[in-house]
Amino acid sequence: MKDHVEQVIFGNVLQAGNGQNPARQIALNSGLSAEIPASTINQVCGSGLKAISMARQQILLGEAEVIVAGGIESMTNAPSITYYNKEEDTLSKPVPTMTFDGLTDAFSGKIMGLTAENVAEQYGVSREAQDAFAYGSQMKAAKAQEQGIFAAEILPLEIGDEVITQDEGVRQETTLEKLSLLRTIFKEDGTVTAGNASTINDGASAVIIASKEFAETNQIPYLAIVHDITEIGIDPSIMGIAPVSAINKLIDRNQISMEEIDLFEINEAFAASSVVVQKN
Repeated sequence: MKDHVEQVIFGNVLQAGNGQNPARQIALNSGLSAEIPASTINQVCGSGLKAISMARQQILLGEAEVIVAGGIESMTNAPSITYYNKEEDTLSKPVPTMTFDGLTDAFSGKIMGLTAENVAEQYGVSREAQDAFAYGSQMKAAKAQEQGIFAAEILPLEIGDEVITQDEGVRQETTLEKLSLLRTIFKEDGTVTAGNASTINDGASAVIIASKEFAETNQIPYLAIVHDITEIGIDPSIMGIAPVSAINKLIDRNQISMEEIDLFEINEAFAASSVVVQKN
């Protein structure tokens, strides 16, 4: 298959210290030809999906038939930076790029957790509702791991004497009581905690996007067909509820009903936002 790949597109938010064009590094280090172009794009949390969307567009335009697309992130390796003040000839205190480039709203200067607090307050999502949703997510993930549902999708990684075969963020041992005891982390009288917010992670994923004609001609089985993709913008202060408008736009454009959809997979950055998305 690698001899058929014509482009490589990866999303990556925390690029500081990663070296030039991480997607290009992936392509060449994977043994792909140096003649294959590669692009790294940044749309924050949507970067990986944007890479897939761009790959689909290239194929629809007839500019390629096979593209590797995905997302990469290493939050634990994100460096800190200092700013140089030319007038005073001084350097600022180190600023973590993970926080500044990845988790801080560029317009309000507020950290992403506060946008979840905004959503919870604006839409009346209680701490109990958030904890309940988070607990349900953990239990679903734990059950999926036990049943090996994602085993075929995960590439085992050897790190020293240890082999990593499962996502490490799943907390099988958590309980509603444990979640209720966690303190809020973004606002003194808030509702968002480490238990109902997403964790700091490292990870990478990739898919091969190809035209249907290519797959059928070469007798290559495919997992799914991408019927449509849509994007929307939203007020950054309540960014987590963007899926509501995006899903409704997609449903309307394709003239289908919610009841015709068997499964929704929605980014759960914060339980507060997920509760609102599910209800709306």
